[in-house]
Amino acid sequence: ESRDRIFSKLIFSIILLRSITGGWIMPCVTKAALRALPPEKVRDGSAFISLIRGIGNVTGMTLLTAIFSTRADYHLSKLSETLEAASIGVQQAMSDLAKYLHMAGVPDGLASIKSLSMVFQVVTEQAIIDAYNDTFLFMAVLLVISILPAALLKKTR
Repeated sequence: ESRDRIFSKLIFSIILLRSITGGWIMPCVTKAALRALPPEKVRDGSAFISLIRGIGNVTGMTLLTAIFSTRADYHLSKLSETLEAASIGVQQAMSDLAKYLHMAGVPDGLASIKSLSMVFQVVTEQAIIDAYNDTFLFMAVLLVISILPAALLKKTR
């Protein structure tokens, strides 16, 4: 099975797990938060929790999108520099690839362009995978950091 297919299944599994557990956890967290309020403040507390949850969702997605985009640009730049540093080997590999494409029936001028396109596609895919890894690492660190305040919450009846 290809690495991309395994990666896609992993991402799908993580999203599915998050969706299922979020559906179980959020009502409990909301109930615990509202239980700590006096009865006359429960309605206001519920509205406030909904507002904060909405703001948190939008802010979180914006932050993760910015991190992903920045890291993808960074990795693309670094991988491009690596290709430039090894330009003789890269040029030889692209020349060989163009020859194979030409032997497969691709016209000569188009074979060179197609080989460059294929190398660019591989480099871009690797940069995107590295950016996803960085973004997931950021989220894991944030999760670990957020466990401490959650553990310090006092229990109420």
